[in-house]
Amino acid sequence: MNTVKINAAAAVNASVSKLFRTIVDKDLLEVFNDMLLIAGCGPGSVTEACRQPGCQRIFFFDDCNSARQKFVSYLPDRSFSIRLDNFTSKRLGMLSRVEYKYRFFDLGNGRIGYCCDL
Repeated sequence: MNTVKINAAAAVNASVSKLFRTIVDKDLLEVFNDMLLIAGCGPGSVTEACRQPGCQRIFFFDDCNSARQKFVSYLPDRSFSIRLDNFTSKRLGMLSRVEYKYRFFDLGNGRIGYCCDL
């Protein structure tokens, strides 16, 4: 199995709570909407109840294929990680899973840093 790792980092002027909430509330599955040859992902949002480790949901693509989203870890205002797996689409058959983790940290002077490991 081939593994591709992607890392990104940024710093912004915001409170850690506000930045964390903005990112964790965003439906990160919309990344599939811009991928060539993949039907868009249906609408969805992450509720407070689904932010616990082990919480999972099935999401559907516009072509009726699906995948599972599972919260692996969740530390409020510090980090969270999610795993996507069980892809039913033949186009995504080469993916066994996608995992991503966000980490947040205070840089001082009102600046917050965050990293995303994919």
